[in-house]
Amino acid sequence: LNTPPPEPTDDSCHWVVKVDFRGCRYYFEECWKPNMCTGKNEMLWICSSECPPTCAEKWPGCGEQCGSPCCQCVGGYVRDSSGVCIPIQNCPDESNLMIYHSISPQNEI
Repeated sequence: LNTPPPEPTDDSCHWVVKVDFRGCRYYFEECWKPNMCTGKNEMLWICSSECPPTCAEKWPGCGEQCGSPCCQCVGGYVRDSSGVCIPIQNCPDESNLMIYHSISPQNEI
């Protein structure tokens, strides 16, 4: 699921991710449960990933087994360091994350 789901057809509906008999995840529109997910760009995954992607780990190498139902980012989005779902291309460049700083004893006052 690399794309976000379409807009719900009705205000009482929301999209969830389920798994079919082959183990493939798919979008499913539910219109009978309140939407448990309140974060922007996240949705309820009935078959959640046990290691969802983040900016720090965009392609985690965990299995395809279903985890417990929980709120996870929609397709094409990952959680940033503050837990917000953002487009994967908006993750900070990892080369900018490492700042090397050294202080030598000669710089002491």
